[in-house]
Amino acid sequence: MSSLFLVLIVHTLSSSRIHAFSHTYLVQWRGEKDFAYSPREFREAEFRNALQAEDLSSSSLKFESVMGDSAQPNQTNQNDIIQLMSTEVSKMNVINGASRCATVRNLYEVLGEGESYESCASAASEKDSFTMDERAGASWAVRCRDYRNGRVGKAVNVGKTFEREAIIGISKVTDQLRGPVSLSTPTVLLYVAIFPGSRYLLLRELGHGFPDLRKFDPNTRRCITSTPLEPIAAFVMANCARVRPGSSVIDLYAGSCATLLAAGGLCKDVKTVGVERDNDWLVPFEKIREDFTIRDLPPPHLIRGDSRDPKTLQEALDANNGNPFDVIMADPPYGKREKKDTNASEPLFDIVNACVTLPLLKKNGRLVVFVPVETEHLDTRSSMEVLESLCVTKPLLISAKLQLRELLSQRLNAHLSRLLLVFEHVST
Repeated sequence: MSSLFLVLIVHTLSSSRIHAFSHTYLVQWRGEKDFAYSPREFREAEFRNALQAEDLSSSSLKFESVMGDSAQPNQTNQNDIIQLMSTEVSKMNVINGASRCATVRNLYEVLGEGESYESCASAASEKDSFTMDERAGASWAVRCRDYRNGRVGKAVNVGKTFEREAIIGISKVTDQLRGPVSLSTPTVLLYVAIFPGSRYLLLRELGHGFPDLRKFDPNTRRCITSTPLEPIAAFVMANCARVRPGSSVIDLYAGSCATLLAAGGLCKDVKTVGVERDNDWLVPFEKIREDFTIRDLPPPHLIRGDSRDPKTLQEALDANNGNPFDVIMADPPYGKREKKDTNASEPLFDIVNACVTLPLLKKNGRLVVFVPVETEHLDTRSSMEVLESLCVTKPLLISAKLQLRELLSQRLNAHLSRLLLVFEHVST
């Protein structure tokens, strides 16, 4: 995958400028060959919900572009990919939240901002940026990135002359570090990043996004279906569901259980249940269980049945000791299998209706679903109009005690988009 960089600014004061923030961060997002695969809204939603899974009292996030009109014409949506973000979340929760996110590559703290190396170093020196142990003997290194041409990825790397000037310019900060320089494995890794408008940021690397995402790739699994859900999409769903340690999670259209693997990847002690219709027995349950055990995850309780059948739903509840679930996730198939079903109905309707049939979801529990829709007129419809086009009416939502929290759109091609729908169980 190529790399996409995004500036993530987090603060506890109300301000539109970095230097007024009390906590500032920079996030390097994972990118794809097609930037539309995980659009800005998906990235923001995953990070926001990952933070709220760590800290329910966290306030909403506010995003603002920092690249202006500098992005290159052939780099789709680059103006949106680099943004400011404000929040009141603590630094530790930001680090923990980032470590859950499949769309995050690296996390940095912004130590200072200015219009030159010297001015951003002066701003950083006013803060208590390093511990006593780090000042006394921690190894360190400095790297540089130049975003002034609007590019991201490898194009932001700079030459040795540039780096030499930067290191001299921020000496007011590096002079605080008495330990040795280590270019390979420094304890303190600093970055100087320059953005359009001569905005200089001095950064410190804090952490990373979800590790070992590749081990969840479909080509590494024992059970491979014809249209497996991509790992990034599965983790976005799990984070939007706010999966936590001890959560009970069910997928009503389990397939190869990509969503349940993602839930287990976030928190190993989750309890997972998968329902798979698979009338042709094309999904081998024993291989699904192997996919979990080889990743050191507890295998799910698997049910071969129709999630529209009350008996199947009751069996799922029984597998959770008769208790409603914390999370329902589903990426329903909309292909050849459904054409064989003479009783086929709209999958989103079936999922919501299942919550009416039996109490599947706990209070404040979350239902997260991917649904394909025609792109035409999508932008002009209200959220309720979109749901009604999928046979989900307001009375049905009221009966299911569900409230729509998010409706995010991912454009797949000129005619088809995929919606990420997030519902929450509410008391009436």
